[in-house]
Formats: sequence, C-alpha cells, structure tokens
Amino acid sequence: MRIAVISDMAPGSHKAYAINVAKTAGGLARLGHEVTVFSRKPEAGWTHESAAHAYGEPRLNWRSFPGERQGDEHLAHKHYLEGISDWAAAEIATGGYDAVYARHCWGAVKCAQAGVPTVVETHLDPTDDWLGGQTAVRMASGAAPSTAMRGVVTISPALADKYIALGADARLVRIVPDAVDPAMFVPGDDRGMSPLGTSHAPKIVFAGNLYPLNGIPTLIEAARLMPEAEFHLVGGPIEEVEAVRAGAPPNVVCHGPVPHSAVPGYLWHADALVLPLSNHHPARLWASPVKLGEYLASGAPVVCSDLPALRVLVDEPAVRWFTPDQPRALAGVLRRALAGPQPEGRLAAVEAFVRAHTYEQRAGEILGLLKGETTLVARDAA
Repeated sequence: MRIAVISDMAPGSHKAYAINVAKTAGGLARLGHEVTVFSRKPEAGWTHESAAHAYGEPRLNWRSFPGERQGDEHLAHKHYLEGISDWAAAEIATGGYDAVYARHCWGAVKCAQAGVPTVVETHLDPTDDWLGGQTAVRMASGAAPSTAMRGVVTISPALADKYIALGADARLVRIVPDAVDPAMFVPGDDRGMSPLGTSHAPKIVFAGNLYPLNGIPTLIEAARLMPEAEFHLVGGPIEEVEAVRAGAPPNVVCHGPVPHSAVPGYLWHADALVLPLSNHHPARLWASPVKLGEYLASGAPVVCSDLPALRVLVDEPAVRWFTPDQPRALAGVLRRALAGPQPEGRLAAVEAFVRAHTYEQRAGEILGLLKGETTLVARDAA
C-alpha cells in the first residue's frame, strides 16, 4: 500500500512525539509499504535525509508544509492547524494514497471526510476540541458512517476509556503502547567508546526532555544524596539544559540534545537507567514513554517511578520501582540496583517486553484497523 503519515512534527526533532511518529512510520515501511510523511519543515540544521537517518528510518519519504519555517509555537494556532490539515488532505486525496495514519487530529478529520481510509492516533485528553481530538474520535463510530475513519489508536486504557465515553466505538479503539527498535537499541558485540567519560564512578543515565513530568527535580536531589555516582542527562532543549546545569550539583553532567541514532551509546555504557516520572502531572495515568522500551532493550538495570501508567506496561523483575517524587527513595533503589545482583528472571522478562513492543508490531496494529479489523473491548489490546 501507499500510506500517508500526517504529523506536525519537525524532522530532526528529538522530542518523544517526533521519534514515535518517525519510528511508527518506519515500522509501516519495514512491513513492505511505501510511506510518505507529511510534516512541518525540518528543524534548523536538518534535512529530510539527515533526519531520516538520525531516526534510523532511511526508507521514509517526506513532504513538508510549504511556506515559512514553522516553530513549536505554531502548534496551537488555529490558522496553522487549518492550513497544514487542508494542505495534507488535498495532497493525499489527489496523490493516489491508499490509507492514512495520522498523528494530527484535524488532518485525520479532513482525510476521512475526503474518503481516504484513515486511522488517527492521539494521546490528547480532549477536554475541548481546539486540536480536533473530540471530532476525530467521534468519527470512529456508527454515528458517522459517511466518513472513512477506521479507528483510533492510543497508548493507555485511561485514554481509551475517555474516547469511548466521547462516542468512539469501543471495537475501533486500539491500545498500542510506544515501542522500541531492537536493531538500534539491543547492544551488539561492539558498543564503541563510552560517551560518558572515563571515571570509575557508577554512571546513572536519564535520556529525554527535562520538563517537570519527567521528574528532573527529583533526579537532581537524588544526585545530591549520591555524590559517589555520576548522573548523566541526555537530551532537552538548550534553555532547559542551561537551567538544570545552573542548579545541579557537580556530579550531574548535562549532555544536551543528541541525534536519536546516538542515544544507544549513552544507554549501553550506563550502570543504571532511570525513569523518574512525576506523580504531579495528569499524564501519570496514561504516559507510555518511548524511553522505557529503549532502556529495557539496552541492557542496564532500569529504575522507574511507581505510577499507574507504567504498571500497565511493565512490572518487576524487568524494572525496579521507587516512590515517585521522593529523592531519598530513588537514591535507595538506585544504590540497590548498582550493587546487584539483578533479580532472578529479569533477563527473560526484558526480552519478552522487547519482543512484544517492536515498531513493526505497532505498525501491524494500525494496519489491522485500516483493514477493518476490530476488537470487542479496547482494554484487551493493552
């Protein structure tokens, strides 16, 4: 099939949203389909080709919304939302595409109204319809038979329940957590030189953006309690990196943004990996972090906040839990993880998780909806 992917990501972005879109599109391509991503223009310093290689997805084709470069501040502007939706839908409807996978709700609405079989993926908590979430999920119901909306993909039971309550047919709502690319993140015999330095201190790594949901204040305070270890933070925009550096103890090293293709090297050389999501954020109920699968695939012990959203995805012995937003609890669990040995059955649990959460399998779930396959209860797909 010729499949169009719609997103307002900017190629080259290191944000989890952009990575998930590019990798899911890549999963569709690896299943043998011709995939074109309709998106914003690449971020400064990136081209479509360089971004595709950084995501590890060189097979993808790209089309960019014409006009001036669009920054993140455009993503809530009505004029921009209408513009990129109308542009993508017109190009797709006349371009001979067989199906649409949309990570842009208004784009999904427009394509479905144009008669192109469409699946929308959304992680929105749609309290209003500014971004089109309510309209998109309601189209996946018997109340909208004149459209080609084939289904809704989301990442958690909590969000699936919300969409069903808004009117989506439960048989057309599919829970598909974020995934991992084993070819990128499972270490081989040659892990290369460590980007974490040559000191003998235990090295604890966090990879991701540095905003509050990710629990960075808790991580920084845990670092103060563990002067014997180094804490390496990989990612985040420069302004966030500088803010963390200004308030962090000397055993915290901020590496700043790196291409997605470079992230595995940081994880492979870690002694422990940490996912300290905060409990003081609504997404604690439905987060499905891209970094969770990447952490598990890379091999080091993984320490996670004990949150409902993560418990849906994984459990001991694959990970170790700590009480969220509690630096002393985090430091204690990290010390136990570093001391070893690893819990019995951990390796088998991790391998099972990785096998069940590849981007090819994620793409297969989306294709199932596009082909008209249904499930009786959305929760069964978790």
